[in-house]
Amino acid sequence: MNGGNGELTEEGKLFHVPLKSEGKEWSIVMATHTRPRAMVVAGNRLYVAGRLEAESSHELLRIHATEDGRKLDEIQLPASVVHDGMAVARGRLYISLENGQLLCLGTK
Repeated sequence: MNGGNGELTEEGKLFHVPLKSEGKEWSIVMATHTRPRAMVVAGNRLYVAGRLEAESSHELLRIHATEDGRKLDEIQLPASVVHDGMAVARGRLYISLENGQLLCLGTK
């Protein structure tokens, strides 16, 4: 990481190692100069938010399956995510943005 701003100065990995012998290990490569800002696991989903593409200034929310790490969806966010600014409650994902917005995503 680069001096506390969260930018990866070399390639990194998000990885999953099951606590029990069930399931499999997997990893997701995070490119150099990306800036993941928040992560949360809920049910069988891993949510990762931040600047997730090195050549882009867009902030994204990516949703991965915890089973195998495959990308299920990707959403462009309207502003930068606050550091550790995600939470899950009652079937909804809350994302705090640096422009003061609080996004609430969910079907319930």
